[in-house]
Amino acid sequence: MSKSMFEVYLNEVTDEGLRARLKAEFDRTTKKFGLVFERHSPEGIRMPQAQVLIGPPLAVQRLCDS
Repeated sequence: MSKSMFEVYLNEVTDEGLRARLKAEFDRTTKKFGLVFERHSPEGIRMPQAQVLIGPPLAVQRLCDS
């Protein structure tokens, strides 16, 4: 398997501690589908005036006001 450019650049880092931390972060954010650039929740929309209807199921997301 060929190296990504990130791995090529990572090998140029001389500080072993920094290299290990960068590699750990890269591994944590790399999924089988590619890079994940930020943590996020699925998109949702509040509709307080919407009438509840019987029909197809919906995903319920509990949002915290902070």
